Amino acid sequence: MGIRTKTGWINVFTPLLAGMMLISCHERPSAPEPWPWTPQVEEFAEVYWEHGGQRLVDWMGEDTTLSPEASLEQFNVIEGLQMDHVASEPVVQQPIDLHFDARGRLWVVQYLQYPFPAGATINFYDQYLRAGYDRELSPPPGHVRGADKITLLEDTNGDGTYDSHRDVITGLDITTSVLYAYGGLWVMSPPHLLFYPDEDADGLPEGEPEVRLEGFGLEDTHSVANALTFGPDGWIYGVQGSTSTAEVAGQSWLGQVVWRYHPKTDRFELFSEGGGNSWALDFDSQGRAFMGTNAGNTRGLHVVQGGRYRKGWAKHGPLTTPYAFGYFDHMDHEGYSERFAMTFLIYEENRLGGYHGQHISGMALTNRVQASRFLQDGSTLRTVDTDSLVTTPDRGFRPVDMKAGPDGAVYIADWCDIRMNHVQPVDTWNKSCGRIWRLQPDDYQPAAPFDLTEASNGELIALLSDERKWYREQARRLLGQRADRSVLPRLRELATSEKGQLALEALWTIHLIEGLDQRWALELLGHPNPYVRAWTIRLAADTRQLRGAFRNRLTELARSEPHAEVRSQLAASLRRLDPGQALPVLRELIGRPEDCGDKHIPLLLWWALEEMVSREADAVLDFLEEHPQLWEAPLFEQHLASRLARRLAWERGDSPSYSRKNPYKNWMAYAEHPRSRMPDGKGDYSEWRTNYTPAVSNRNLGRLARLLEMAPTRAARELLLEGMAAGLDQGAPVEQIPPALQQTLRELRREFPRSEALAQVAVRLGEAAELPWDQPLPARPLLSGEERLQQRLAEGKQAYETHCGSCHQSDGSGMERMAAPLRNSRWVSGNPKQLIRLVLHGLRGELQMPPMKTLSDEDLADILTYIRNRWGNGAGPISPEAIDSVRGETTGRDHPWTRQELSGVETGQ
Repeated sequence: MGIRTKTGWINVFTPLLAGMMLISCHERPSAPEPWPWTPQVEEFAEVYWEHGGQRLVDWMGEDTTLSPEASLEQFNVIEGLQMDHVASEPVVQQPIDLHFDARGRLWVVQYLQYPFPAGATINFYDQYLRAGYDRELSPPPGHVRGADKITLLEDTNGDGTYDSHRDVITGLDITTSVLYAYGGLWVMSPPHLLFYPDEDADGLPEGEPEVRLEGFGLEDTHSVANALTFGPDGWIYGVQGSTSTAEVAGQSWLGQVVWRYHPKTDRFELFSEGGGNSWALDFDSQGRAFMGTNAGNTRGLHVVQGGRYRKGWAKHGPLTTPYAFGYFDHMDHEGYSERFAMTFLIYEENRLGGYHGQHISGMALTNRVQASRFLQDGSTLRTVDTDSLVTTPDRGFRPVDMKAGPDGAVYIADWCDIRMNHVQPVDTWNKSCGRIWRLQPDDYQPAAPFDLTEASNGELIALLSDERKWYREQARRLLGQRADRSVLPRLRELATSEKGQLALEALWTIHLIEGLDQRWALELLGHPNPYVRAWTIRLAADTRQLRGAFRNRLTELARSEPHAEVRSQLAASLRRLDPGQALPVLRELIGRPEDCGDKHIPLLLWWALEEMVSREADAVLDFLEEHPQLWEAPLFEQHLASRLARRLAWERGDSPSYSRKNPYKNWMAYAEHPRSRMPDGKGDYSEWRTNYTPAVSNRNLGRLARLLEMAPTRAARELLLEGMAAGLDQGAPVEQIPPALQQTLRELRREFPRSEALAQVAVRLGEAAELPWDQPLPARPLLSGEERLQQRLAEGKQAYETHCGSCHQSDGSGMERMAAPLRNSRWVSGNPKQLIRLVLHGLRGELQMPPMKTLSDEDLADILTYIRNRWGNGAGPISPEAIDSVRGETTGRDHPWTRQELSGVETGQ
């Protein structure tokens, strides 16, 4: 491990792996050299390349990366702004993360070890190129030296030029992010979160690091833990991408989370899950969290506490609970729809013209910097594009991180590589190129040298009212680190007397110094600023114990709170409380009909109710029995009743589980099917399923009987029966039914002889139900023609996202030189037989598509019906029979079509 200290360099290990390539910045990557593979994996890579994998990088063409000077000339910048050069190779190469500390110094992580961890041999790949290694990586100092490093840049005289640079830590391995605070450097180096002490704050660690967390996965170094970010509440937040798993501090998950760690209490928890392959996280001035994305036609996700978001389920696996029964999606968006807002920041420094408060995203695939404004969307937000701030024909411009600097400019880490596609298991990345750019106003003024760590408490309190978010964040954090309680009276005065941003800053700072005193904070629940109210709720509930007066005031607030985001936080916080504290608040929130159509609140209420069912199910039933008016509440009727019955019917055993295809089975055969249908099917994971344990099943089925008995109307019972049927529709069958439910079902059969929902319950209970029926029971729900089409579209969407979305994108926009756009496509909406021929056997030529003939007729029909009814395509459905017919007509074909061949077939008909 090479660490630069006051006395020199210590513990230098063996040199970098000989196989790691360095490529001239202005030349095309050369042929691959040996990498850390077993002979089998080497064979896998060769076969993968020969069977079409080369097309995943061939789209690089003859383009090369430009010199920094030439690249700067290529930028097209909106009037009033300009791009300036900050750093480039050889000082910076493959920068992945930027961070400014309280002295204005710029920390840069250089991700040179990517994609292969040092000291580990890859012994297999699964069908999504997730790697298996022969060993676990050790933390420094007992690790194998890698190529990653952390570099410190300084503008020593305040002229805007970073004239000083030094590599502070070298020899790191798969390192993605850095923060400097709380007495040292926090370094995300999966599988570890490391802390390097630096008590004198000179930027040189005192010694070897402490391991604060371990267990972050490395299966896909394109989607590991990253984006360390300070939250306003004193936690360090981070994200993890889509295809690497983890088991950290006793919690396990299958990728795609926002997590947080408290540097003082050593607590770790998941903040949210789902959302895609993210490499960015930011908080706005109200403390709302936003997460980057690899999806198209969106600017990312508004991340709420406890939120559960969309995943590619078959590829990435289910959520951590079987009982979510729903998920949030990306923020709605209007404007430029191409992929993707990989990195972004919420710009609130008031230096870039009219873009204060806007979402500024760096779009690596399309070499673009885009601004978007936020609009309220109930308790969440949506985005509308305003201006393209920067575009360029330079295909090597790859913005991968963005940070606001103390000068109010936006600093952009540029990966600087023509190659951007990672789905090719060879290291042809351009490791000698890297840039940092600065997006600044035409009248840019650099920041004079400063050191906020030397500021007095009074000066830091004054900065809490600064118009620039960067200075407010630094002041708040420094006051929290000092923990000087003498400033609390002044901060409490500001929190209660001020009405705007300063009140919120004061609240956060008080919390950092001493935590939240609920007796004092009770007054803040009536504060005129809704974000002060929301954060008071959140910080108090994070203690998981509310005082009586505070708890009673929350109940009143749930009844009268006018702001949707405050009600959303109330709903999110309920999961952290015990049922006795949470149920009275939940009762009032359920009585708010205005939230029925909200994009977040109904599911947040369900997840809170489900948490209480998991802890004390009978107390929940008692609660519903004591408050019969809830059955008439639109929120309960539309969002909770059916899910509650589904939850009780679902849990029929003591060991819910999901399964994964054996990644070792047929793994060599995957190489013949790059990014297409695999030998044993595409998609690794099943959904959650329950086992069968008589005691658990009887207990929950008995609760269902009680629930059905207390339901006041036939409509309410129908909702419960529909949910019950959905819960029974998975997992091990019911072997016996408790007498109470048996009796209830018989009474319902006499009362509602034509109930479709009851018939579906009877189907799923089978002979155990012993229900007399006058006619054969339906095998599945009876659907109208429109309902059947909607079901096919829903199934087609899921199948499309599993099999097609990674190339054609979730919005059908495609990928340049790789996958044709499906929007307003004549191939999609034209002759259905031509479309079927293309999909069955693939396409070769300028655009390539792998054959999909190993998919079933039903899956293909659902996918094609879906894309023919999306993105401006208004064509009719395609049936499984039509697929079967064309499959029979083309049985002997063993190679992809060309466009000319398909056109000839069409003309000949």
